[in-house]
Amino acid sequence: MIKFKELRKLNEVNGQEGPVLRMSYKPQRQSRKLPSHSTITKSDLYDDVIYNSKNWEITANTNSLAIRMPNPKGHEKDRKDWMDLINSAKGDTSNMIRGGGLTQSEVDELIRDMKKAAKDFGPTKMVVQEHEIYVSHKTPGKMKVVKGLMSMLKALDEFGMRNHVSVASKDGVLTRIQDAGQYNYNESVNVNEETFKLVDMSKKTAAIADKLAKKIGLDTDFKGGVTGVELTVKGSKKKVEKWLQSLPTESVNEGRYTADDGGAFDSLRIAKYLAHQDGKKWRGLPYGTLSSYIDDGMEMLKRNKSKAREILSQPTPRD
Repeated sequence: MIKFKELRKLNEVNGQEGPVLRMSYKPQRQSRKLPSHSTITKSDLYDDVIYNSKNWEITANTNSLAIRMPNPKGHEKDRKDWMDLINSAKGDTSNMIRGGGLTQSEVDELIRDMKKAAKDFGPTKMVVQEHEIYVSHKTPGKMKVVKGLMSMLKALDEFGMRNHVSVASKDGVLTRIQDAGQYNYNESVNVNEETFKLVDMSKKTAAIADKLAKKIGLDTDFKGGVTGVELTVKGSKKKVEKWLQSLPTESVNEGRYTADDGGAFDSLRIAKYLAHQDGKKWRGLPYGTLSSYIDDGMEMLKRNKSKAREILSQPTPRD
């Protein structure tokens, strides 16, 4: 059974030359225009930027960045009730911060804010999607990496403070760097082609995933990792989407492979459960949404183990 311990979009990342950037960000102060306290230091994007040397090792020559946008998880009625409560409250309301994830209207507002902030990278290309903002510059060293990342953090910070809502990852607001690289462009990057890596697999389970990938028409590559086999698959977004949908998670398959990989597929099973709870059928979801749900599953395994165990104790939705 495949363990999604790490599932990272690579987009053909090249080595990033030059000293690794050391960056710092000071959270915004509460004010009349920003009425609640900052929660930016609890976000994954903050960790990715501030602890750059432990994460992506971004340099001044980095000229390609992809930043994930969160999925809507909250309900509009809850947001309205919360804001009505704040508006009717007397005294200091700066500690009144809503958790539980963003609503669709809040996600839309955040994407608008982040799109505006991304212009500070000075990119020659920018692609804005519902799940990601991608920026690149045709020349390494010409993209304003630090200025752009600081603007993105500021936009996320002020959005949360303005709306009395948490932007912490533990509250389901997953904003993080998904891809960072340095390219010498002779032509623009094909953002329709994806590369995914699965790690810590046994030979048996890697062979299962490899067979499914080749059947769909994806290129594959095996490497022996420290704790198991790494499998990298490469191809069009549509084919990667179809492959992710095809990976088995039903209980009959789990029973076949659990003894081999210690109950793997956990994050994928959680992802299917979360999608089902949102009223969505797994096999009909687009690539970006599939990827986001899998990220949510990995995040839950890392940060909310009790909830993950509760979900994994239930049958995986079949759709």
